[in-house]
Amino acid sequence: MLLSPLQQKALNHVKHTAKTHHQTAHAEINAIIARAGVDAALVTAATERIQSRGRVALHFHPDRLCNTGQSVAEALLQAGMYRNQFETGISNGGLTAFRGGQRDNWEKRLFDGAYQQLEATTTERPKYGALDVMHNADGPAPRFGSCYFLLKPAVSQRCSFTYQDSYYEPDIFGTIDTLTGLIAAMLRDVEHNGALFGVEGLTVATFLARLATLDYPPVNYADNFGRTLDDYIEAQIHGPIDLKNDVDRLIADPSFQATPTGDLLAQICATYAIDLDWHAGFTLYPHQMPDAFRGPAIPRLAHRIAGDKAITAALIGDAAVSLVR
Repeated sequence: MLLSPLQQKALNHVKHTAKTHHQTAHAEINAIIARAGVDAALVTAATERIQSRGRVALHFHPDRLCNTGQSVAEALLQAGMYRNQFETGISNGGLTAFRGGQRDNWEKRLFDGAYQQLEATTTERPKYGALDVMHNADGPAPRFGSCYFLLKPAVSQRCSFTYQDSYYEPDIFGTIDTLTGLIAAMLRDVEHNGALFGVEGLTVATFLARLATLDYPPVNYADNFGRTLDDYIEAQIHGPIDLKNDVDRLIADPSFQATPTGDLLAQICATYAIDLDWHAGFTLYPHQMPDAFRGPAIPRLAHRIAGDKAITAALIGDAAVSLVR
């Protein structure tokens, strides 16, 4: 995949920034594995496995409406392309993807102003996902969508990464060939917390061993949920995302089965040769909603939209669309 000059500039800037912190991060890794009694060869194996097999996940809500009036699923089926926030006018986070907005300012800082050049086009902007290093059934960043595409490993070659969301203006960067800072950050959190990205009971040794055997065979998506809302490695994908050439698998929420949205998802996969799987889904009844969950209005809203039924991703989507139509 050939990147535009501005996309290449953005990727090169992150790579250069990561390289300037390589020695410090490498020293931290050595200190951590020394305390854990782990051989450096395991770090090398884990790093090489991410570089060769690591995949980025793109979370999305298939039933939300784009600025064209189409649902996300309809737009994906029609165009065969995954668009960025500046193109669609929607986001699973903040709606600040416009010139002078917060997203624009974050990208200016992250990519040394590459996408703020006068010749930069909206379509050149990066798309956002998360590096899937734990292979949780609900994906690495379920906050941003109940469904997600798993991209082919080759796409990772044109990704930049930040440890945690760029909203927090992180200072740990990397690309697929400059991972030292990201590896150090993950090992630091595992050493301190015994957990990472929704997986509990980790040690430095078991975590590295898990990374060193990272693979993506067909799995049972009915379990192994991570529920990691704020804990992930954000990926910025530079260049286009073509559904036929760049996407390997779609893992969808089962609440869309036997619905028009579910039919669209199946059509997308059939049209663009994408494998389709369903995870176990997210279900919560209104009476199970904590009173303090995101303020006192939310439990009342849950009862309003669901009544006695279970709250699912599809039900929330219907409620969101009803506010627009």
